[in-house]
Amino acid sequence: MQTGLNRTRQERNDNRSGSTRQRRNGNSDGGTRPGRSRNDGYSVSRGNSRRSSPGQFRFGTGTRKNHNRKKASVDPFPVDLSVPGSIYSADRRSARKKFLYALLALFLLVFIYLSFRTTKIAFLPPWQTVANLFTCLKLNLAGMFHMNYYESRRAVIEAHPAYLETTTRLSGVVSIVAMGAAMSVAGVVFQSVFRNPIAVPTMLGVSSGINIANFILVMQFSLLAVTKTSLRFIYGYIGSLSILFLVIGVSRLTSKNGSWSVVDVLLIGTTLTRVLTQILSSIQNAYMDDAALQTLSEMNMYGTGIGNARGWIFLALALLFGMFPVLLMRNSLNVVTFTEEESKTMGLNANVLRVLALIFSTILIVAAQIYCGDVGMLALLVPHACRYLFGSNTRDLIFSSIIVGGIMMILCRFIVALTMFNQYLSVISVGMIINVISIPLMIFILFTQRRGWE
Repeated sequence: MQTGLNRTRQERNDNRSGSTRQRRNGNSDGGTRPGRSRNDGYSVSRGNSRRSSPGQFRFGTGTRKNHNRKKASVDPFPVDLSVPGSIYSADRRSARKKFLYALLALFLLVFIYLSFRTTKIAFLPPWQTVANLFTCLKLNLAGMFHMNYYESRRAVIEAHPAYLETTTRLSGVVSIVAMGAAMSVAGVVFQSVFRNPIAVPTMLGVSSGINIANFILVMQFSLLAVTKTSLRFIYGYIGSLSILFLVIGVSRLTSKNGSWSVVDVLLIGTTLTRVLTQILSSIQNAYMDDAALQTLSEMNMYGTGIGNARGWIFLALALLFGMFPVLLMRNSLNVVTFTEEESKTMGLNANVLRVLALIFSTILIVAAQIYCGDVGMLALLVPHACRYLFGSNTRDLIFSSIIVGGIMMILCRFIVALTMFNQYLSVISVGMIINVISIPLMIFILFTQRRGWE
């Protein structure tokens, strides 16, 4: 009887081990997985199998003597980036979808801004705004090709209510979006070059160069300094680029190997900015009267706007020589975030790329601050928002910052337009609104996710 019980237990154990082997091979009905022999202790899918010796225990897909071998390292996330359904493609589709949403939001805000009246707090009907824009386009084309329709422009304008208000808003909204995009792209470049999430133009002395240029203009032309469009750009670029090259030159002199360090540039730029601000403030209080001080303060805080056709020419040149080269360098700007040794292995000189990127971004910063005033906080806020929404790739950051920067400037300019009808709030500038909006947004971004810097 004891022998019968032992035989029953042995059969039960054999049945359990057989079921376990069948489940391990992926076939519950006793079959085998393709390319694997049922009796093989170790086999591969191409038919090269090695039969285990009699009586040797089979352990999974190998014998006991193979069990102690070091397992080959296997990628825990085997994702093919070229497959349309991979994680990378899903992220790219999500980023493109967000970019389209942001672009639609920008067009919607531009249309709302164009519909806002300049004489009172009210909005034009949407169809009337569209009719005014279409009439403006027809008049410009007729004037360009000397058509008869242009000669009757006075009657055409009188037939469209609030036509002049819409066209006035249109000229302003183009410059606002362009300057918001310029300052935001410059912020992306500064943070990428210095590998620092709080790097802004004010830390390198670029804004101090613009303030020095405005000071010289006011000392030279007094109240007429606002009308000197050409000299504003010439003095501004000379002052900003001179400080930029001075900071880089001092950093190269203080370094051991002759190449400038990111940390040294930030320290020297911050110190030089502080010193120039104190010197400039002392000279202003000693040699400028109240009218000149007010003019200088308005130029630094509010900017001077486009003004005339010459202003549009300088705006176009700034975008051509500042924005266009940055767009061409969008793929190479990822290299400047690496160390010097890592960039050399890729065949690129990171120091040259950094200097060129800083020069092009300085061109954008000077144009933005001359037109819009003190909006340097935009260069800190928009890159963080875009990094949170679109990722840390520099190419994606540049394109997304153009849209998000335009949205931020339109929102701030719209708030300023609402406050213009109140005599106590009419002193608010775009820079003030940006500083107020940036506080809760930065707190939200820092508490949720600091993407790309951790």
